[in-house]
Amino acid sequence: MIPRYLRELVDDLKAELPTERPVSVKVVPMSRAFGSTSLSGRNRITVCIAAGLSQEQAEDTLVHEWGHVLHLDTWEDHGDDWGMYQAQAYRILEARRDEE
Repeated sequence: MIPRYLRELVDDLKAELPTERPVSVKVVPMSRAFGSTSLSGRNRITVCIAAGLSQEQAEDTLVHEWGHVLHLDTWEDHGDDWGMYQAQAYRILEARRDEE
């Protein structure tokens, strides 16, 4: 189960930056990274966020990974296209933070 603040951010990202594939977000133990994004054989995207992160780290990681979610078809890791998508997602996070 993911914390409420991440669920609400996921809902905003899905509404404002929709994807063509279903996306699920999980909080899981991770030792080598803050997050990851993968595509299954069933054409579903899974975003994993490391357990134990602060709220700010978890939100920033989700935004980083959402850039990958939107960029999976032309995967080039952290290139210009990924940066554009990540920036769009970050603007959504910043708007949420401004409201607090």
